[in-house]
Amino acid sequence: NETETSDRTSRLGYPIGLHAGLIWGYYIVNVGGLSDYTGRAPEWVTGIDSNPLAGLMGLILLGLIAREFAKTAQPKTTQSQQSQTALNRT
Repeated sequence: NETETSDRTSRLGYPIGLHAGLIWGYYIVNVGGLSDYTGRAPEWVTGIDSNPLAGLMGLILLGLIAREFAKTAQPKTTQSQQSQTALNRT
């Protein structure tokens, strides 16, 4: 189906844009010197080798982002689709 293929390929822009935004933010924070690692928190919490995504907080953030994307990726059914499905089952 041409429509199904179009729907699948048009959704690729979201993860590409998200990835670009995360990489841009990481670069700006590290190169711009917007963060200063004090060493008060363990490295496994804040990020190994000053990489914020390689620590517990980064994994939690990525998990939250993945959960939100999973919510939006699930197809939404309308009331008429649900009633049609119920009718087909009987």
